[in-house]
Amino acid sequence: MTWAVTYSMFLLLLLSMIIQTTFQAGLEGASPLYGPDDKILILNTTNFQPSICSSSKAWVVEFYSSWCGHCIHFAPTFKEFAADVFAWRDVISVAAIDCAMEENMPTCREYEVMGYPSLKFFTPNTPLETWGWSAILGRRQCLLLKRT
Repeated sequence: MTWAVTYSMFLLLLLSMIIQTTFQAGLEGASPLYGPDDKILILNTTNFQPSICSSSKAWVVEFYSSWCGHCIHFAPTFKEFAADVFAWRDVISVAAIDCAMEENMPTCREYEVMGYPSLKFFTPNTPLETWGWSAILGRRQCLLLKRT
């Protein structure tokens, strides 16, 4: 092999290692966008349905990914929105679910989140349904997630 080919292969290998390390660090080292001091309920697969479905108040839920640049830039705006409506918490509340967390992915898929950040509005008393779309009401229902 010539010197140029060996050098090119070395650079390609080095570049692939850097990209892989950066990607893994981005996924594993991503800090949460929202914390306990924010006026945002942090949702997960376990507490999503009990908190949102059949609630007597409306909910604005952000489906986000902690590594997403748009989500990171949107977080301060969403925090400000949550703080602004906090006085109305008996009527409307704000929540967020991190779709980058593997345990939350089924919930994000079930609610057909195709991009980040995605905001979804849940009306008061959104019924818990097993069929998803309601033909009678013509609006999205809370879905009963099946555990396998």
